[in-house]
Amino acid sequence: MPTPLCRHTRTDVARAIEYCRTLAALALTPDDKQFAAGFFGLLTVGSTFSGGKRFQNELRWCSDRITEMLSLNNPFLAKIQHFVDRAKGFRQVVEWDDFDDEDWEMDIPAVI
Repeated sequence: MPTPLCRHTRTDVARAIEYCRTLAALALTPDDKQFAAGFFGLLTVGSTFSGGKRFQNELRWCSDRITEMLSLNNPFLAKIQHFVDRAKGFRQVVEWDDFDDEDWEMDIPAVI
């Protein structure tokens, strides 16, 4: 399914919320090696909330953290500012208020 038309599973949303909690607990500073990775992870999980009627507070939290992280002038993010400017704005593409079915068809080897 094309990404703009895709809702998310309950597992996707739960993982995105857990990532936000982890990022908040880490309280990364601009000189941390993981700062840029945290930023891009936040962009990714923020897209999980985009369009979900029930997740506007989570989307707003992600957006506020992105704005906050950008204001700290990380040297790496400054080098790729042209990309950051294009990627930082979340747009509500499609509204959804239901979840997709879980995709449990993955072949995960059994541990013996």
